[in-house]
Amino acid sequence: MKSDEAEAVKLFANTYLSMRVAFFNELDSFLLKNNMNTKNVINGVCLDSRIGDYYNNPSFGYGGYCLPKDTKVLANVLSQEENSELITSIAKSNLSRKSSLAKEIICYCQNMTNKELKDIVIGIYSLSSKSGSDNTRFSALSDVVEILKNKGLKILYFDHSIKINDFKDECDVVLANRLEDVPEELWEKTYTRDIFFNN
Repeated sequence: MKSDEAEAVKLFANTYLSMRVAFFNELDSFLLKNNMNTKNVINGVCLDSRIGDYYNNPSFGYGGYCLPKDTKVLANVLSQEENSELITSIAKSNLSRKSSLAKEIICYCQNMTNKELKDIVIGIYSLSSKSGSDNTRFSALSDVVEILKNKGLKILYFDHSIKINDFKDECDVVLANRLEDVPEELWEKTYTRDIFFNN
């Protein structure tokens, strides 16, 4: 394989993963809006062996270092080509997901607390871009947090110098891309789209 072919492999592979995340997130957004059970529908869709039962858990969007960067690079390269609409639309879908989830979170918080937006406190235990990592660069959750801050909600970041129960008491809702990223004590207050945790 030539070096440019190897680079194409990396870009197309990571962009495919971004597309898969975006697909299941769009599916989840549609089902949330239409009051349908996301887990049931994803399980049904994934019964088709051509689709497979993997990389299908909804999230706040794809993030981290590689997927956004490689998807953007490939979209820029292909933007001058014909028949590139699918790949060039993936990043737009990811941005839309973050925006629509921020609206969903605001509605959820208001329903849970009956408070004005300015009085709602959103807890953030971890901003890591993926489970098992302390890398917060390009975290999808960070982008959602910025949208919520711009809407006037208060954000409280966990600090290990305070007790977990004190943090819990201060927050109305805790956001988590994945439930495994937060201690079990916080789960009752946690908003996540992690529908396959421990499944």
